[in-house]
Amino acid sequence: KGLKLSPKTIRNYEVTKLILERYCANKEISLTFESIDMDFYNDFVKYLNEYEHSRGQYKPNVIGKFIKHIKMFMKYAHENDYTQNNEYSKKGFKVFQENVEKIYLDEAELETIYKAELSDSESKVRDAFLISCYTGMRYSDIARLDTSKHIDFEKNVITIITQKTNEKVVIPIHRVVHS
Repeated sequence: KGLKLSPKTIRNYEVTKLILERYCANKEISLTFESIDMDFYNDFVKYLNEYEHSRGQYKPNVIGKFIKHIKMFMKYAHENDYTQNNEYSKKGFKVFQENVEKIYLDEAELETIYKAELSDSESKVRDAFLISCYTGMRYSDIARLDTSKHIDFEKNVITIITQKTNEKVVIPIHRVVHS
């Protein structure tokens, strides 16, 4: 889309490349654009479901992320005439996605966290967490906050260009964040 890729996005692509390299080493094969077909898909998904890494096995959403990256790169290769292979677009070449239970804290729980007696370093982490909860900001943006540039106490808003989407957001300052 012509946007600059964030370091996190590049890292995600590198992880997909790494797992593909491990898969190839394990199977003693070389992948080409032409070999990315339904047989590859089925074998790769089976491999990922059986693979043990440092924290256990891959969850369906992580496997889905790897497949999504492969499909994206295959689509690019197909659209730019690097390959005629369009197996990635078949119905069976699907991205896994599992619904996850979303857990949230209510106002009383956030208030308990706010009032907790903590050391200086712990209170800085707590404060960043609460700012995130009350503003919806990502940590990457909170870490870049500069009081003189981004916070307008007269208008009671935070204005910042987000790192992930490169979009300007204006966020009202919650009373807890203000104090």
